[in-house]
Amino acid sequence: MKFSREFKTGIASILVIAIFVWGFNYLKGKNLFAGTSDTYTTSYPDVSGLSTSSPVTINGVIVGQVTSINFSKNPEKKGWLDVEFRLNKKFEFSKQSEVKLYSDGIIGEKMIAILPSYEGALAEPGDFLKGKVESDIFSSITNQLNPLQGIVEGLVKKLDKTVSGLNEVLDTESQKNLKNSFTNLNATIANFQAISSDVDKLISSNNQKFSKIISNLESGSNTFKNLSNELEKADLSSVVADIKGSLDSLNSTLSKLDSGKGTTGKLMNDEELYQNLTNASKELEELLREVKTNPKKFVHFSVFGKKQKQVD
Repeated sequence: MKFSREFKTGIASILVIAIFVWGFNYLKGKNLFAGTSDTYTTSYPDVSGLSTSSPVTINGVIVGQVTSINFSKNPEKKGWLDVEFRLNKKFEFSKQSEVKLYSDGIIGEKMIAILPSYEGALAEPGDFLKGKVESDIFSSITNQLNPLQGIVEGLVKKLDKTVSGLNEVLDTESQKNLKNSFTNLNATIANFQAISSDVDKLISSNNQKFSKIISNLESGSNTFKNLSNELEKADLSSVVADIKGSLDSLNSTLSKLDSGKGTTGKLMNDEELYQNLTNASKELEELLREVKTNPKKFVHFSVFGKKQKQVD
C-alpha cells in the first residue's frame, strides 16, 4: 500500500506541531505526558532568578518543575511572588513541610526543594506550603561585608578628618622641618647600613681568629669539666672531716689556754707568777750589772797563789 506525498507531508506536519506544542508546554513547566498533576503553591519575597520549568527536588531527586510565577494577590504579602509547581510523581508529606529556594552550586540555576515533614495532616494537591530562602555564598558574603562597609566608611571619614587636622597644624615651616627629619632619618639608616657592612667585613676578616677563640673556650670548658670530674672522684668528705677535726682540736687547745689549764695556760693567765718572773729578771739584771762593775768583789785569783789568813 502506497501513501501519497500529500499524506506523508500531512503526517509530518502533525508530528511537528505536536512536538512543538509539547515542547512549548514543557518549557512553561507543563509536562503533557506526566502521570500526575499534583500542584502546590508557595511564596517568596524575591525569587532571585527562579523561572518556570525550574526543577523541583526532594532529597536531591528531581520530582517536578515550576509551572508559574505570579505576584501575590494577598494584601498582607504585597510585592511577594507566588510560585506554583507540579510534581510528576506521587509523594506523601505533611502540610508542615517547607519549600526551600536555593542555588545549584556557586553560579548554578535557581531551584526549589521540598523539605518533607511527616508530622500532622498530609498535604493535598493545591495546598499552600511555607517558603524558605537559602542564602547563597554571594548573599552570605554581602551580608557579612555590609557591617564591615559601614565601619570602613566611618574609619575613612575619621582618617580624612585627621589628615585635614594635620594639614592645618603643620604649617610650611613645620612641613619643612618634618622633611628634614625624614632626610636625617634616611642618612641615619644609610650610616647604619655602612656600619653593618663594616661589621660584616670585620667578621669575615677575623673569622679564623674567632674560630680559634671558640676552640680555646671549648678546650677550657673541657679542662674545667675534667677538673670537676676529678673533684667528684676525690673523697672530699674525708678531707672535710679531717679539717673539721683539726679545727675542733685547735678550738679545744685555745679553750684550755684561755681557761688557764696546763703550763702554758698558767703562764698566760697567772698574774702573780708573771710578777715573780719579772722581779727575778730585774734582780738578775742588777746582779749582772754589779758583777760587771766590781768583779773583784765576787772573784779572787793570784798568779802565785795567796796565803790564806789564819782565823783565830
